[in-house]
Amino acid sequence: QLYPHANVGAYIDLAAPGVEVMAPAVNNGYDLATGTSFAAAHVSGLAALMLAAEPTLKRESLLERLKATAVDLGAPGPDPKFGAGCINAARALGDHNAVVGGPR
Repeated sequence: QLYPHANVGAYIDLAAPGVEVMAPAVNNGYDLATGTSFAAAHVSGLAALMLAAEPTLKRESLLERLKATAVDLGAPGPDPKFGAGCINAARALGDHNAVVGGPR
């Protein structure tokens, strides 16, 4: 489902988990948090892992791989709510047979 405060529009490229995401909390603990900032951190972390594995990867290629390996959500194909779909770390990092969250 789409997070009620998510950005929507033709400019959306991808979606990422942002509801009840495990995040650092006080006293060296963890808590569940929700928001677009947590979704952005997922994308940044995945991009960092991709660049660590392939340091010469260019921005355009990284974005295209993220889109190509995303799990389609909402209406089939790119749409203004989820873009190309939700990022899929296993697929983006090279396991193109991985199905995270079940088939669509």
